[in-house]
Amino acid sequence: MENTYWEGKGAFQSIYDEANKKIPMMGECECPKLEAIRVTANWYYDIYNNGGGNDSRVEEFLENDLVKKISFSFWNTTNSLYQDSKYVDEDYYSRDFYRWLKDEEYLQKLEIFVHKVLLHYQEVI
Repeated sequence: MENTYWEGKGAFQSIYDEANKKIPMMGECECPKLEAIRVTANWYYDIYNNGGGNDSRVEEFLENDLVKKISFSFWNTTNSLYQDSKYVDEDYYSRDFYRWLKDEEYLQKLEIFVHKVLLHYQEVI
């Protein structure tokens, strides 16, 4: 896949880069909207870095209320990844963590989701 945040060429890379300047090296952000960007960026990084195998990053992402606002409408729309039974099957990815990186459809949705979070909360940057 081309033009990803992982490569430093995301569609809203300048917003992503500015957000990262405001995110602490360790710990949570005091600003809830910036925290939503932080946990999304950590989850994104984890997918590309080790195939999503870091459970604490996934839990942190899934438990963030501001991310939930965006993710519920995004991931549960028609033609959603979650409507495909293979994405609901817990064993599908646990058998091969790097399968996420081989799934072009998932990676495209991941990029779009990061766009949505950045645009939704960009006023804090």
